[in-house]
Amino acid sequence: MSLPVKLRDVAQEMQISGDFLTCYINVKTGELVSLSEETMRYVDEEDTEWMHQWQLDEVVVARKVLESDDYIELPESGEVDNWSLMEAFALARPNAALREQILEAIDGRGAFRRFKDLVDHIDLLDQWYAFRDAAFEEAAAEFLEFHEVPYTRD
Repeated sequence: MSLPVKLRDVAQEMQISGDFLTCYINVKTGELVSLSEETMRYVDEEDTEWMHQWQLDEVVVARKVLESDDYIELPESGEVDNWSLMEAFALARPNAALREQILEAIDGRGAFRRFKDLVDHIDLLDQWYAFRDAAFEEAAAEFLEFHEVPYTRD
């Protein structure tokens, strides 16, 4: 990848990052790197003879990323408030009855599952994904602008 980075690519990386995967961007080249929690555990491992080649390759990349000032960690998916996104999606529905139905679904325990089941049932799942993707793209744009990383929206 090279500069400028594609905003959609950065947003997709942000969506997958979380507890088990950390994503980084090289601010000079635009390269995106995802590192698993497992790989990160072996970064300081000196005895690597037992590792498979693919594991060793990942550890080499992880060391490069962690030792360089050129890589910065992308925000995790959890930094975008999914509940607020679901609420905003509901509030954006022009039909009052539908809006209320979605708001009821996101109330209380199990909200995420009920929401997804409901929007799938009423054929709004594609609209939800587009809405969520747009929110992640906006968060990615703010992040990239803050770190002065050039990007394109195509």
